[in-house]
Amino acid sequence: EIPGMEALNQSNEEGILESFGMAHIELEDENGNKLDLADGIEATLTFPVPAEVLGAAPSEIPLWFFDEDEGIWKEEGSATLTGGNYVGQVPHFSFWNCDDFICGYVATIQALCENSGLENLMVILDPQFGGLAPAGGLTNSNGLVSGLIPCDYVFDAYIIQPGDEEVVYSLGTFSSADFTEMDTIVLNTACPQFSTVQGCVQNANGTPVTNGYIYFEFDGYITESTFLDENGCFSATAYDFLGNASETTVTAWDLDVFQFGQSQPIPFNDQLNVLDFPIIIGGGTVEVEGLLFSASTSDTMYCIDASNGDKIWEKYVGGFVRGCASVYDNNRLYFGTEVGEFFCLNAVDGSEIWTSQVSFTQQDINSPVIENGILYMSSTDGFLYAIDANSGAEIWSSLAGNAANKGPTISGDYIYCGTGFGDGMKAFDKTTGNEMWNFIAGDEVQSNPVIIGGTLFFLSYDQKAYALDAMTGDLIWETVIDDADFMISSPTVQNGVIYVPSNNHITALDAGTGDILWQNDHDQIIAPIIQYIEGKIITVARFGNDAFVQALNPGNGMVLWQEEVDIFPNGIVGANDIIFHSYDQDPDPFVSRDANTGQIIWISSNDDSAGSLPTYVDENGVAYYVSESGMQQ
Repeated sequence: EIPGMEALNQSNEEGILESFGMAHIELEDENGNKLDLADGIEATLTFPVPAEVLGAAPSEIPLWFFDEDEGIWKEEGSATLTGGNYVGQVPHFSFWNCDDFICGYVATIQALCENSGLENLMVILDPQFGGLAPAGGLTNSNGLVSGLIPCDYVFDAYIIQPGDEEVVYSLGTFSSADFTEMDTIVLNTACPQFSTVQGCVQNANGTPVTNGYIYFEFDGYITESTFLDENGCFSATAYDFLGNASETTVTAWDLDVFQFGQSQPIPFNDQLNVLDFPIIIGGGTVEVEGLLFSASTSDTMYCIDASNGDKIWEKYVGGFVRGCASVYDNNRLYFGTEVGEFFCLNAVDGSEIWTSQVSFTQQDINSPVIENGILYMSSTDGFLYAIDANSGAEIWSSLAGNAANKGPTISGDYIYCGTGFGDGMKAFDKTTGNEMWNFIAGDEVQSNPVIIGGTLFFLSYDQKAYALDAMTGDLIWETVIDDADFMISSPTVQNGVIYVPSNNHITALDAGTGDILWQNDHDQIIAPIIQYIEGKIITVARFGNDAFVQALNPGNGMVLWQEEVDIFPNGIVGANDIIFHSYDQDPDPFVSRDANTGQIIWISSNDDSAGSLPTYVDENGVAYYVSESGMQQ
């Protein structure tokens, strides 16, 4: 980078340089050793003067070298304008500038909004003419920023939208005379939308991160950084001059290990948002390519190293987790048990953060989903619940139906849930829990709903696949899969095609019309598992007494590969060309396979059998769920 434009002339006066050409001269010998001029020897440097400033170039101009020890340009010698070039003699090699010296001084401004300083804003003072670089910097906690400006210049003052230098908020046009003393610039009624967040950062072992920083991310913008204090804590404000942001996340970096962690989404408002829990960075001393979470039939939750199948931790929870998946968010693991107890564990070490029994009536809790710090879940007691993810406190509950046997799905302002026996598919307002519409199918619904492009897809015991308008619940189409089919699992939708698992087939339907595109037959005695992973349909099929894990071509249903298994898998999840599936088998409940070939990568050696569906979290902290629909909810 160009090392600034502040200078000290031969009279020991500080000022600003207006450049007419610059060079960085560095010579090495054949061994890479740096060369310089011997004492008493000078070299001739020739600087081409840019055509756009040639008319203003003086006949003779000072030469300046950059003093790296003091961090400032110093005058040494001069150059003469000859045929469009400046030519001068220099006694050493370094950064050299052919620059005109301009009077300058340090000006301080203050950015205020309703008499409060705006911190961490990039304020720019940009001269309207000449070859001068803009001055400015980041405001401090009082909204103050200082910069070296030229004497007798007119310039524009503006604030840059964080993360986008093309979006600016103008403070006005000023002359140098306005800044002979500190001047206050007040944004008056044009104060930006802002969000202030206070919190702390720890590593996975619970130690405060002191050598690091945080920044905000919202609407595609990344703000300037705020460094952590000696306790690993921060207080920072993000500004949105466009006024579009509704929420933000805080990203924290640990510079000792160069790893990061993120907060949950935080409302972008003018309230002080204090994080209830620290942002966690890293996974302790565990070097892994990801983590696998699943509960066993002995009421214990396991964390498995996804790179080799080794157990990292286990936590006894005193209740069977059924065939449900846990939800991972910001280094926390959430899941419920068959006795109506709900857990929040530290995903790094398995320690308990909170336990909630809310008002579950000792019934099974289905796979939850999480959005903006709120957990949504259904239970076989027939209710749908919203729970504060930070505390476990109930926000609302709503009667969904006779029995809700599958987890809900969120889309927009609604949450959708199949309501089990005799009810159908329902939509609820996710803020209040109020029922918005109810669609009655031909038989009970035990299918997770899947929403794509405003259309909701689900399956029913009446052997039909349904497509509804997600906002109104109006029927778009219904298709009979097979008069003898048993459909208890859930569909998945990719690239305009809905893939339906049933007792006798894997069926592909046109998502727009419901027309059958192809069917792949099998004679499985229970509803199959289906996932769309890395451009393949991953499923399990039974033919007689033989069971197989299969990969199908999503375009025609042809088998790409199949591998025989001894025990029918109760869940498949995967990403990044790797799949994992679990067995209800002791002592090898987990298997990792190459998604492209089906070949086994590892088999776990835990002395327990898997009872719940697995959840996979990759090395970047991205979670992938079985959810029986093959889609992240």
